[in-house]
Amino acid sequence: MEASPHTISPDQLFSFAVVPQYTPQKVRQIWQPILTAVEHASGIRLKLIVPPNIQSFEHDLYAGKYDFAYMNPYHLLIAHRQQDYRPILANAHRTLRGIIVVSKRGGIKRLSELSGLRMAFPAPDAFAASMLIRSELKLQYHISVIPWYVVNHSSVFMDVALGLAPAGGGVYATLQQQPRQIRQRLRVLYETPPMPTHPIAVDGHRVPPSVVHRVTDAFLGLKATREGRHLLAAVPFVEIEKTSYDRYRPLEALDLNQFVGKGH
Repeated sequence: MEASPHTISPDQLFSFAVVPQYTPQKVRQIWQPILTAVEHASGIRLKLIVPPNIQSFEHDLYAGKYDFAYMNPYHLLIAHRQQDYRPILANAHRTLRGIIVVSKRGGIKRLSELSGLRMAFPAPDAFAASMLIRSELKLQYHISVIPWYVVNHSSVFMDVALGLAPAGGGVYATLQQQPRQIRQRLRVLYETPPMPTHPIAVDGHRVPPSVVHRVTDAFLGLKATREGRHLLAAVPFVEIEKTSYDRYRPLEALDLNQFVGKGH
């Protein structure tokens, strides 16, 4: 959508897309109350966009179809380069780690036992849950796995818990969101070094600075109330702060492109 850099129509609607880490229903359950609160505080109308899968999210993000978007750090690297999206908010004092989970009932005890096995991942471009893990396995431990890309992060944990895959990649935040009966069947075998967390980014070419400022302040204002903190905790986003691309620039040196969608 085209937005005037100086005036904002009361009818103007800005899209806010969220990477589908969970089922679309769960993403809406988490994010719609947050965006409703941000709308009330900022006076800016926001439309939540929940793509059916991560691949659809990536396609539209890289095409520059979203005004605002919550994405993983690798998505930001590409979206920044292709469409000049810039991060404005993140859980600035927290870090993100990829984890490898296995079934407690399975016999896998060491990383070396994963070599040559099929391993569940949410998507080729899932940052910590796929790319960082595969990078660590290949470059640090000389282990190649056969990636099996499922629907979303929750599907990874369920498939491993049900024995459909011997291991899977994820992150702690999404593991903690799983039903207790799923978590009880899983064991964390490995975790990656810490990395920056998912940001909210904006297409600065289309969204007026005044809108960015009001939306940013409204998100930060949620921290001031108990209800707001409760809403942010579901992301989790309790320690939300302003951020910039400088925090993510070091990730460019990891050359993660070599692991996008490749089988080994």
